Amino acid sequence: MKFKGEERASIQIKGNARPEICLSNITLYQLLNTGIKSIIINELKKYDDIKRYSTEYITINNLKLSQGTKVNIRFLIFPQEDNYNLYPEKLSAYLSSIDVKDIYNNIVILFEDYAYDMDTDIDNIIIELTELEVLKEEE
Repeated sequence: MKFKGEERASIQIKGNARPEICLSNITLYQLLNTGIKSIIINELKKYDDIKRYSTEYITINNLKLSQGTKVNIRFLIFPQEDNYNLYPEKLSAYLSSIDVKDIYNNIVILFEDYAYDMDTDIDNIIIELTELEVLKEEE
């Protein structure tokens, strides 16, 4: 099953073995660029570091993907503001066969790495999910 990024989604992440944050009923674009990005920015301001969390589940169009489910995810990544036109093409990223429990942390890494590579702040990075393919669910 494949999703293209326009779908409605929710994510629940947990820290210290209990639910920590739940973002719900937003598009995958908003989930990445409003929800998760704001968590990252707030943690950087508050702790000067980004906490890592396990993803308990993600829902896409009411399909619940729990820990143990493997997915492939394709992204396009670009700076929101590029005054000098340094990145005229969107960059692509691909996460292969990752467990749902690792989705949040992998997205954090994408924000960190691409902000560093583009020599910009995390809040200037836009990540578009272009395809999420559900591979299998552990029994």
